Formats: sequence, structure tokens, C-alpha cells
Amino acid sequence: MLQHIFNLITFWKPKPKTQVPPFIKSKAESSLFYEKEAAFKIIKFAKRHFIDAADLQELFDAELEYEQKKYQARHDFPHQTAIRKSDIAAAKKLKYERIKETMSVDAYRKYRSYRARQKKKYPQKD
Repeated sequence: MLQHIFNLITFWKPKPKTQVPPFIKSKAESSLFYEKEAAFKIIKFAKRHFIDAADLQELFDAELEYEQKKYQARHDFPHQTAIRKSDIAAAKKLKYERIKETMSVDAYRKYRSYRARQKKKYPQKD
């Protein structure tokens, strides 16, 4: 019994944690809505999944670009739902294409499945 416990303790390793750069943490306190939203998405993802710094920075850049386009579409077409939704969908498609090209396969798979789970858990209200 003691040997079994000893084996569990010696083979147990804590999960590696992602170190979120201070640059991204500072963007979470930004006065601009799209910077804050992109930073929160990345910080929340990084708390749950291990991802290296280069992929994390690329992910933040893609999210920031997407949030800017989404904000701009909402600002330009507040009463034209079809145009606004098509612009946001096009921006999302570009975001995932960019992430797929630049990030590692494992990191892309983790992020894509994480966002799919978030979409199921918190559906959009329209």
C-alpha cells in the first residue's frame, strides 16, 4: 500500500502553466473594448491550457484583429443585421485561417476545440 502511494507521488507531475506576457495583461486593463475583449479571451484560454509564448502572441494578434473588425462592423452597420453578421463571419474566417497558418498544429487544435466548447456552453443571443 505504501509502495503504491509512493509510486503515485513520484510519478505525479504538475501541469505546466502558460506564462502570460505582461503586455497582454496590460491590454486587459485597456480603455478600448476590443483590446480588453481579446486580452480576456487569451488570458482565460492560457489559464486552462499550456501554450508556448510565440503561439500565445500570434493568437493574441489574431484575436485583436478580429475584435477590431467586429467592433468596426458593429459601429458602421448598427441597424443592418445581415451586413454586420456577414462582416463578422468573414473576419472570424480570416482569424482562423491566420491562426491555422502561423500556430503549431497542437496549439491550433487546442484553441479551436476550446472555442467550440465555449460556444456550446455560452450560446449567442440574437
